[in-house]
Amino acid sequence: MTAAFSTLSVLLLGVLMLVALVRTRWAIVLVFAYSGIEQLIESFSAFFASKSSLINIAVGMVSLLTVGRLLIVGERPFRGAVNGISILVFILYAFAVFGVLYSMMPEAGKHFVKTGFPYYMLYLVLVPSMITRTSILNEVAIPMLVVGCAVMLAILISPRTIFWGSRMFIDLSYSRAGSDAVGNPLAIGELGGTVVIFAALMSARRAGSLIAVFRTGAVALGLVVCFFAAVRGQLMFSIFFAVLFFPLANHVKNVKQFMIRSASAGAALVVLFGVYKIFLSGSASVTRFSSEGLSEGISSRMYFLTESLKAYTSNPTNFLQGLGTGSFNTVVRHGGDGYLWPHNLFIDVLMHQGMIGFSIMTVIFLLCARSAWVLFQRARHGQVDRNSVAIALALCGYVTMISMKQGTFMLYPLPFYMFLVLAKMHKLSDAELAEAALHESWSEPENGWNEDYGDPGYDDQGYSDEGYAAHA
Repeated sequence: MTAAFSTLSVLLLGVLMLVALVRTRWAIVLVFAYSGIEQLIESFSAFFASKSSLINIAVGMVSLLTVGRLLIVGERPFRGAVNGISILVFILYAFAVFGVLYSMMPEAGKHFVKTGFPYYMLYLVLVPSMITRTSILNEVAIPMLVVGCAVMLAILISPRTIFWGSRMFIDLSYSRAGSDAVGNPLAIGELGGTVVIFAALMSARRAGSLIAVFRTGAVALGLVVCFFAAVRGQLMFSIFFAVLFFPLANHVKNVKQFMIRSASAGAALVVLFGVYKIFLSGSASVTRFSSEGLSEGISSRMYFLTESLKAYTSNPTNFLQGLGTGSFNTVVRHGGDGYLWPHNLFIDVLMHQGMIGFSIMTVIFLLCARSAWVLFQRARHGQVDRNSVAIALALCGYVTMISMKQGTFMLYPLPFYMFLVLAKMHKLSDAELAEAALHESWSEPENGWNEDYGDPGYDDQGYSDEGYAAHA
């Protein structure tokens, strides 16, 4: 059983990488899903557990080769990549790296930069480069559901999956001798929420009972994984943004469509309620969603917030540039290994990069809001793929809210990589509309007739009707 799971996990990653080399949408799926696959492989293989960077390097190389292939075939992967949002994001990261020099704990800052740098290259450079048309996220949906569901099913039935306290983990102790290491449930939950958003907002053009069942099953599976991993934010925010942008993704043209989609949504809700009653209601994970569990989570975040603000405001000389990357670890200490962070993007940036960094981030958010509004309006009027825009907007909202309650942007670039995707989609939409207008202007000349047939008042020899009358 263990050998079979190990072989299947490595095989899944290998096949996905091979397909990703020739299909861009599968390369994007690889980036979205590889964290879950990586944890599965490391739970069975001592080799990969001891050399975990190999999987990261392999995914990065496949993504780089994909961008190179796009460049060679003329799909212009860097078109629209340079924009106001991307420039400001890289300025913010450059300033955060500079902040290590004046940090109150530079070793923590160096750790964040060193650990996060490969993710900066993958998510901030390569992922946006693979977005070459505005419809790409809708094209990613089916592959994302196939791979995401396969990974989540493998996690649920894996003999290395354990429940510790009220959470589901992937046990890494078997492949890391003498260790009690476990995987990251937040990454598993993020994958589950991502699958929920893709399944809910993908195009229904391929209407059919099989696709409808597949989408409903993907939503149910994603929510189950989020529930068992006890990731409250991923569960709530994936549902919220999927529901929020569902009307945009599913344009209702008539009463028949309304009735069909209402019935489909009702059936999906019945299925989800049944899954909850049968599989989830008696789970230990329920305690994480109780009032006591929620109160505990909120109190810990509030403690981080108040201590961060207290440290920042007690150093007025650092108001402008902040306390420096990693300085949170001088404010809140813990007895374990590793380093801490504020678990909130706004506080993270304000404390460590001061008003300079916070101002840059504020402008980034404002520009993203503008791009989101433009794409939303164009999607409503059919000028751009509405499903792709709905997925992009939902993912932006999803990762933004996640960044407000977990992680640090210095280790994993949430939510900025999706901001770069959104900004590029805005620029690509501008280019596609300009090209369409140019094509229309060539096909419909200003004088109102088709140039292939000439001026209707003249014949092939250049004589007008009046000219013929004069020669008669």
